[in-house]
Amino acid sequence: MKLFAPAIRKTLAKRGTRYAAVGLLGFVLPVAALWAPSLPAPLAWALDLAAHWQWLFALFFLIGAGLACPHWGWRAAAFIPLAAIPLLTATSAREVYAAAGAPTFAVASANVHYSSDDPGVLLRWLETVAADAVVVMEVSPGYAAALQTQAQFPYSKVLPATGPFGIALLSRKPLSNVQVRQLSAGPDFITAQTEFQGRAVTVVALHTMPPLAPEYYLQRDRDVAAVLSEATALGAPAVVAGDFNASAWSSGLQTAQRLGFLRTTSLAPTWHSLFLGLMGIPIDHVLADGAWRRVSSERGPDVGSDHYPVVARLALVPR
Repeated sequence: MKLFAPAIRKTLAKRGTRYAAVGLLGFVLPVAALWAPSLPAPLAWALDLAAHWQWLFALFFLIGAGLACPHWGWRAAAFIPLAAIPLLTATSAREVYAAAGAPTFAVASANVHYSSDDPGVLLRWLETVAADAVVVMEVSPGYAAALQTQAQFPYSKVLPATGPFGIALLSRKPLSNVQVRQLSAGPDFITAQTEFQGRAVTVVALHTMPPLAPEYYLQRDRDVAAVLSEATALGAPAVVAGDFNASAWSSGLQTAQRLGFLRTTSLAPTWHSLFLGLMGIPIDHVLADGAWRRVSSERGPDVGSDHYPVVARLALVPR
């Protein structure tokens, strides 16, 4: 065995180097995506799709470094911290509010899958996190009927659908100026205002088309820009939540960042929920404009969907 150990270690090191190279190449994609607008649409689309999978690239890189360690020793181990590169290339998160005891506005987002008609698990979780406003996506007629029986959120706008684009906005406090509009790709989105700390605040429920083709990728980014611009034009502190079908490394959230809307939820994967989300990507977000600061956030439990829900607790910047 000792005779072959060096050869085996060398073979593993070669394979590990290939895996690590794949990971490093993947880490570059979010930076390359910044130039996507100047590229042909099919190439920009492919680049954006690949850039989503930063945690998978990090896994490839760590496996590669691990395979190389027996041969290269500490020289390979010294590169392991590079697996944290996705933390640096993700779009920015909203600043943390440091003042203790500040009142918070909790906004949750949950894609419940259109095959579901039982909101029980979701509602129990929402009660534990004391959500003030909730965006629910893929609301089927059966799910919508069940939502009508709950008393936790007495104010709502619910638009069920038989396919994946039913959507609802639930609130503990009255909703005003409720508007339903259609994205360029077809799905509805909801804009409404509610009250927090004596101020009107805007909440938008959004579910963009998945970028399954170059034209949908372009429409998604245009729709994100249009919705955020509309929310800003209302002149109140704004929060946009939902399934953006765009990760924190995607052009969709880069568009949001340019318009002043930053992530208040984490980089924990929200889709697909398979294997506890370990192979997934974060595409469900709560974005907030500059009137807000982030207090805390968390990913929720399995609610019987292929997505995990998220919640963000926000505080208004004092005027």
